[in-house]
Amino acid sequence: DNIANWDHLKASLPMVLTLNLVGLPFSGADVGGFFNNPDPELLVRWYQAAAFMPFFRAHAHLDTKRREPWLYEDHHKKNIRNAIRMRYTMLPYWYTLFYHASDTGAPLVRPLWVEYPEEKNTFAMEDEFLLGKDLLVKPVTTQGQNSIDVYLPGKDEYWYDLKEYKIYRGQNTIYVPTSMETIPLFQRGGSIIPTKQRVRRCSALMHKDPYTLTLALNSKAEAEGNIYVDDGHTFDYKNGAYVYMKFTFRGGRLIAKKEKPATHFKTDAWIERIVILGISNSPKVIILTTEGGETRHLQFKHDSSTNSMTIKKPAVNIAQEWTISMHA
Repeated sequence: DNIANWDHLKASLPMVLTLNLVGLPFSGADVGGFFNNPDPELLVRWYQAAAFMPFFRAHAHLDTKRREPWLYEDHHKKNIRNAIRMRYTMLPYWYTLFYHASDTGAPLVRPLWVEYPEEKNTFAMEDEFLLGKDLLVKPVTTQGQNSIDVYLPGKDEYWYDLKEYKIYRGQNTIYVPTSMETIPLFQRGGSIIPTKQRVRRCSALMHKDPYTLTLALNSKAEAEGNIYVDDGHTFDYKNGAYVYMKFTFRGGRLIAKKEKPATHFKTDAWIERIVILGISNSPKVIILTTEGGETRHLQFKHDSSTNSMTIKKPAVNIAQEWTISMHA
């Protein structure tokens, strides 16, 4: 049980990080505090922080005031809604991280030093953390804070601001304005993150929804990632009823490959779009080659102002192998 104050919000971060490191990954703090009554600012910031914790739950004592998000003014309600929606869009990434945790014991959320042990300045950092190894989050945990310093680790790393697609080099501290709408969130260059962008009333309705893959390129213009998919309900995965796909982008080619060919899982979910960050030049042609050898041209749009590109509707099943090739 925790209390609705800023100190307990701050304390929740190192507590959950510690629990993940010692083998209790499915952990989190009561959003808004169990005792007492949070003001709207505290409640918004708590939702924004907790959306990136493994166990995400609003919970309070019977004698506290009602605090459902829809009871608040529109601007507070909107910010809480956006934090919750962010959580739901990232469920495919979370589910893959939970697979890794169950398979290898890898923590879902981790201090920076877990991935960057050579950077001793990260040893005492407990107010920002990594979600998996590819997302970095620094929640706002101080009242009235309208800016924040974020340390980005890794001498040779690129980090992408997922709000504006700005790119930053690692081993640097950057200044980030933090209006009430802002959650400082960065994707590591060299990674591929799966999400689902359609808004639903609950996760059960998302099961067949299409995926979005976000590629953040590193200094070599490469990236890789993976996704784990099963039925989300039964223990059939223990008998091989799942798919584990690896995505690799190198030399202008994005390849989807089954990492465990002996497993089998049928799904209607498909890939709706592919977003590439850090691509300065637009190709002339993009061609998809399916698992069966069929080829077709894909539509795409390049934005030179953000060095990003969106490939529209590859429309391939998430459980199938395929290749996308870019031609100048």
